[in-house]
Amino acid sequence: MDIADFFNAAAERIATQNSHNDEPSSTAVQCQRCRWTFADASQLNADGVCTDCAATLERGYEISSKAGRCRTGSDQAGTIFHARLLDENGSPQWRAVCGTEPGRRSVGWSSYKPADRRVTCQRCQKRLANSRCTGQPDGCP
Repeated sequence: MDIADFFNAAAERIATQNSHNDEPSSTAVQCQRCRWTFADASQLNADGVCTDCAATLERGYEISSKAGRCRTGSDQAGTIFHARLLDENGSPQWRAVCGTEPGRRSVGWSSYKPADRRVTCQRCQKRLANSRCTGQPDGCP
């Protein structure tokens, strides 16, 4: 028996084991917008969207922080949460309301969603307070 025969036999065993299992292995469900997995369907609304995504769609912007670390290591500001306006498809724009965006060597925007997050960037807060900026992507950068 060579290695190819061994793996083929193992694949057949796994396939026959899975074919006998008619019950689903888990009841986990996924949000249609952010693709996060939840333990049960009670955390999703009728549209299949989690409560956090529903709140984001309602307010018109997503609260995000940049991923990665400060390159110099001397940044004492902590995690700064920015507001990113949603486009016509409901996806957040790459640039935040204040104009910042991840750098060219950056990891991008973080998908971490703490429950108590709010916009902490002072420039984003000022622009969101401006009436021309709220709900209208054309008024902001």
